[in-house]
Amino acid sequence: WVSTDQPVGLLAGGTILSVIAFGLDVAAAHQCVFTGTSSLLRRNVTAAATSVSSTKLVCVAPDWPAWPTPAEASVTVYAAGRILPLEAVGDVRIRFTAEA
Repeated sequence: WVSTDQPVGLLAGGTILSVIAFGLDVAAAHQCVFTGTSSLLRRNVTAAATSVSSTKLVCVAPDWPAWPTPAEASVTVYAAGRILPLEAVGDVRIRFTAEA
């Protein structure tokens, strides 16, 4: 996968996150895993992802604690229980705020 379309999400959750990729198996079960980036919060939350096409998945970001700051999570995408490799520099993160 390559990127997401949403670098910011709501602390209350519900932000729709589109994952851009190439050659997705639309029949496979996909998941987005959100992992806290602060050493004080190693929270992992898994959200089901819906295949829209062979180039796009959609998942809904979970609610996220406001503390510790920054309220931020890295995003990992799975297909059929296996990590999909990220074809980008660094990792992909979403920052959670009170307002979008």
